[in-house]
Amino acid sequence: MRKLHDLPDLSQMNECELFSVIEQLPYATGLFDTELRYLYFNKAGESMSGVSSKEAVGKKPFDFFSPNLCDKFIPLICKARDEKCVVKDVLILNFGQGDIYLKVTYSPIYDDEANVTKIIGITEDVTELKHKSEMLIDQSRYAAMGEMIGMIAHQWRQPISTISMDANNMLVDIALGDFNTADAEKYANRIIEQTQHLSRTIDDFRNFFKPDKVISEVDIKETVENALSIVHYSLEKNNIELITSFETDKKVKAYPRELVQVFVNIINNSKDILVQNKQNNASINIRVHEDEKYINIEICDNGGGIDIDILPKIFDPYFSTKDEKIGTGLGLYMSKLIIEEHLNGTIEAYNSNEGACFNIKLLKDIQNKDKIL
Repeated sequence: MRKLHDLPDLSQMNECELFSVIEQLPYATGLFDTELRYLYFNKAGESMSGVSSKEAVGKKPFDFFSPNLCDKFIPLICKARDEKCVVKDVLILNFGQGDIYLKVTYSPIYDDEANVTKIIGITEDVTELKHKSEMLIDQSRYAAMGEMIGMIAHQWRQPISTISMDANNMLVDIALGDFNTADAEKYANRIIEQTQHLSRTIDDFRNFFKPDKVISEVDIKETVENALSIVHYSLEKNNIELITSFETDKKVKAYPRELVQVFVNIINNSKDILVQNKQNNASINIRVHEDEKYINIEICDNGGGIDIDILPKIFDPYFSTKDEKIGTGLGLYMSKLIIEEHLNGTIEAYNSNEGACFNIKLLKDIQNKDKIL
């Protein structure tokens, strides 16, 4: 099946050629005039909408579809016409049988004087792809769970030891008849401090596995620090220095827990490479800064970089260079899926002088879309 970006340049076709191409498209496709009247529906469009092309010609969407549906896609058509640009979005519909996800693209068609004469709309049902991506994200979470549980065990060992020691000291003082109120208060306060630490640790990991439902305003620094609260012990245990630099306090619209999952994934990947290579003076550098359009989150290590032959494959599903017992090949694929499909951002990997770098770009003015993950 052809991808949308494989289609010919429709703006350079005459009307006969245009209709011929549209009729063969596997996607629901329609043509509108500048008054939003239908000029044509292809067969896939008739099948998806239940409206025949002959019936639709000369009429407007409100003549066939509910106001709720029209309110979702008509503003997109108007934007393509008025701003003379290609408009893409994912619409979520529900007809009582569960959510349906439609990927829509509206593109203006011009005359020789660059006036918009028509708008072409292409709709693809991506519900099945959406569900598959959700399953892969869940798989990735579950694959990370074993390592997370190991981290919890390590992080709890020292606080539990401290609590046990302080409680034992109080019991010994009582047994020896040397109970001292000041010492008891010191022990009790330290026990409270350690139990609060245990509670925070549980919250950190519980939030990691709890999926987001609604996009919200996110402080990138806070989100990075939430990720670091999960992985910091593992970095310390392996003598990996962590360097952070926050050069902007701009917020973005995002799913915070999904973003934490991406950061944890990339940091853990860097940690695994540094440990595997037994890197001296191992370090991970996280830099957050902004440019004109994006908030950039750069995560770099000094582990020697990614082999040039596998660099193009690292975001492929199930591709992994790790032992199959510890690597599922889903982590980076899932990260790319979250950043690009759910947050309209980009993620790329490249080699620096010292090691591998991942650069995540999130739009500063991303619109709040009521997507459900």
